[in-house]
Amino acid sequence: MSLGLQVWSSSQSPHSIMQGTAMVLGLPQSRCTARCRRMGGAFGGKTTRSVVPAAAVAVAANKLKRQVCYLSVTPSVVPVAAALACGY
Repeated sequence: MSLGLQVWSSSQSPHSIMQGTAMVLGLPQSRCTARCRRMGGAFGGKTTRSVVPAAAVAVAANKLKRQVCYLSVTPSVVPVAAALACGY
């Protein structure tokens, strides 16, 4: 039995990451943990854009039963969406 899912994300909203991953996997939120490094800067992309990629990576990690990493950068090479790692 899996203990749950841990997601590392560059988001300013770890609660949204936790809710999104729990919802797509059908897990209670208590079984999903979102870890985010301290982030500064303006609100916006780091608050909302990382939920969908985090959920997609969580589904992949759940299916593969292993850690999955995803890195997304804008054309100007500025990280926007997330650097995500999910693991069991």
